[in-house]
Order: sequence, then C-alpha cells, then structure tokens
Amino acid sequence: MKFKSAFAALSLASVALAGCTTTEETTANAQSRWVGQPADVFFAAYGPPRSNYPLNNGGTLYTWRGGEKEVPVAKPRNSMFKKPPQQTTFNRGFSKTTTKVTHMSPGMIKTTTKSSSGSASINVDKLLNTLANGGRAPKPEMRRVYCEMQISTDANDVITSLHNTGDTAGAGFSLSRCAEILK
Repeated sequence: MKFKSAFAALSLASVALAGCTTTEETTANAQSRWVGQPADVFFAAYGPPRSNYPLNNGGTLYTWRGGEKEVPVAKPRNSMFKKPPQQTTFNRGFSKTTTKVTHMSPGMIKTTTKSSSGSASINVDKLLNTLANGGRAPKPEMRRVYCEMQISTDANDVITSLHNTGDTAGAGFSLSRCAEILK
C-alpha cells in the first residue's frame, strides 16, 4: 500500500514540475517579448531600475530587481520517507456514569443510566515553544525571493538585451521568481 502512495505522490510531483518554468525559459521569453521595446514601458510595468550605467555606445545598462519579498519556508510534513520527531504529549482520560432508580409502582422499577467520557491531551513541546516565545506561536522561518535582470538599451533607450543576474525559487511552487513576475 505504501508503494502505491509513493508512486502516486511521485507522479503528482513530476506532473507539477513539468508545468514549471525555469530561469532559462523565463529569460528567453523576456528576450522575445521586450527586446525592441522602450525601457520605460518595461519599468512602467515592473517597477523602476535599481541602478543605471552609461555605455560607450550612448545606451544604458540598467540593473532591475523586482518581486522582492519574504515568504515562509515550506517545511515538509510527515513523510513516509522520514520518521516524524518524537513529541512529548500527556493524555488524560475521564468518564462519569450516573444511575437513577425510580420506583414506579409495587414490583415496577425504572433504572436510567447516563455515561459520558472524554480525553484531553497537551503537546508539551508546542506549549514550551509558545511560552518561550512570550505566549505567541513561533514565527516561521522566512526566505527572500526576487528576480534580478540587467537590461541593455541603445542610445534611444530601446531594449537590446536582457540577462538574468539573479532568480530565486518562486514564492509558491515555481522554480523561478522571474517566471512569477514576468508573466
């Protein structure tokens, strides 16, 4: 049964990855879309450049960075390949039973019994982490995502080339932050 689950999960992951766009594909798409377009149009769509450097041919080399933000690091859930960490949990069960006897008439007795039960558990590890964090749940680990490109223009400020100089994994399941930004 575990083999079937593993195969299904692996199949689903490969289908998901097949739909992902890589940095190279994103750069090629950006080249075909933006080369020959005015740099101002690109910057109006995606935000201003971080810096610029004048070129000898009268053009400009821009450094642009967009889509920069902090996102939580996805931590793997319990997996069939990895044993979950041991946690200290205290469990407490309880039950209550009451019986009521009513004499209806000579020789007739009515007995009513009510029972209730339940349990409570406390995950000590989570409780200690919360208390150590001033009563708040611990903050998730964060990572920075962004897309960075160098954009060359001619003397008329028309884009002649785009080169990817920095592309992190996306904010979601994407392999490329640039793919998320430069749609």
